[in-house]
Amino acid sequence: MENEKTLGKISAKLVRKLYDENRPIFKINHAQRILGKSYNAITDLLSELVKRKIIVRLKAGKYLIIPQEMEGIIGTDTYLFEIKK
Repeated sequence: MENEKTLGKISAKLVRKLYDENRPIFKINHAQRILGKSYNAITDLLSELVKRKIIVRLKAGKYLIIPQEMEGIIGTDTYLFEIKK
């Protein structure tokens, strides 16, 4: 599977919890609440997820999780959630 994207433990936790809360569109404070990290740590993480095309920035401080079903429609690849134990 050449186009797979995997997520580390922290990113996977964030995406999983947001999906569990039925919150595909979220703000920085939601990510902070879920992960218990500082504002700077969260913005660094979200910036990395944007670069990896896991999420997209809608406007300042507001993000959308890119659904797997949207592959090809908005130029993303599929991704997998990998939780390392």
